[in-house]
Amino acid sequence: MLANTELTVTGWIFMLTSIGAVTTLVICCYKKILTTPESD
Repeated sequence: MLANTELTVTGWIFMLTSIGAVTTLVICCYKKILTTPESD
C-alpha cells in the first residue's frame, strides 16, 4: 500500500486539468455527433 495518501497541490492541479480536458472533449464530440447537420 501507499504510505502517503495525501494529494499535493500539483497533483490536484493535474487531476482537475485532466478531468476538465476529458469532459470538454466528450461534450464536444457528443455535440458534434448528436446535432443535425445544416442543410446546404
